[in-house]
Amino acid sequence: PSSIAWTVMVVYSLNRSMEQQYGRFNLFSVLKDFFALFSQWKWPNYVSVCDLEPIHDLEYLQSWYPTLHGMDCMPIITPVFPHKNAAFTVRPSTRDIIVSE
Repeated sequence: PSSIAWTVMVVYSLNRSMEQQYGRFNLFSVLKDFFALFSQWKWPNYVSVCDLEPIHDLEYLQSWYPTLHGMDCMPIITPVFPHKNAAFTVRPSTRDIIVSE
């Protein structure tokens, strides 16, 4: 995935880790949670750090939505409008390597 995809995944994991371990934050626990989370992630469920809400005045800018782009195998969605899959070039074989690492 691209660098923005990794960033979205890290922020998502960090938010989750902080919610679960408030007061016991350390880098090892964040990295452990990151790899545990995404090695078991139910792909192609998407990863996003914000809600995917359309901006009606800008409907001509096509944004990523699960109902329109459900065939993406590893959707990691950018946090700004228009939302895009930052990992759109990832194929099932690549995803499997990333998950197994």
